[in-house]
Amino acid sequence: MQMLDSLHNSTVISFAVLSGRTAVWVSERPRSLLQLIEGIQTISVVLARNFRRLCADREANPTTLKTEGKKLYASLLAPVATHLSIDRT
Repeated sequence: MQMLDSLHNSTVISFAVLSGRTAVWVSERPRSLLQLIEGIQTISVVLARNFRRLCADREANPTTLKTEGKKLYASLLAPVATHLSIDRT
């Protein structure tokens, strides 16, 4: 229960890669939203893997990291960005 209380000013975003689409859950107490994004599951997985690899590489080019991060944001977060509260973490 203590962990849940610490999230009262936070936003939790979860993703599920489904057949033909990606499900995105945005949870901001006391509400939750589910949005299905059609046709990006393969692209999202590849972008996430590339971004994770770049983040783990101390020698990664910062420009490349920023470019890949923007692609990942556009693919997964931009579709739900209007539902995110700016006063949360």
